[in-house]
Amino acid sequence: MAAVRSLFVVIAAGLLGGGASAQQKGEAEYLAQIKEASTQMVTEVTMLWELIYREYTGPNQKELADIVNPLIAEARFFHSMASGGKAPREQLYREFQPLDEKMHALLEGIRALGDQAPTLQRPAYRLEYADQQLHFALSSGDTA
Repeated sequence: MAAVRSLFVVIAAGLLGGGASAQQKGEAEYLAQIKEASTQMVTEVTMLWELIYREYTGPNQKELADIVNPLIAEARFFHSMASGGKAPREQLYREFQPLDEKMHALLEGIRALGDQAPTLQRPAYRLEYADQQLHFALSSGDTA
């Protein structure tokens, strides 16, 4: 009987310990997805920044530059925070909200130019896709 009780304790401890490591594994995967998506977002914002500052001379160049300048700094900050692997979900959500608003303002500004800014349209679509991927990564595993 003592052997059965000992076996039960060992099995129960293994199951409880396995749950904690599965939770940690899930959190590590969550953070890896955010890191990957935020890397892509930084890449796309940087490409748009370079286009707006170095090549684009069309309408609203100054307005777009005024949006993309702080956006690139915030995107890099968010990426470094997400890459650190220690920020809780709530902090990631809080930090992402103003960044997301600036991204949407930039995308709306570029979309409004339409055919007047053809060199910016494709990079804007890539940034929009990166934003969608980041939204998906952030919401992955949400229970609320």
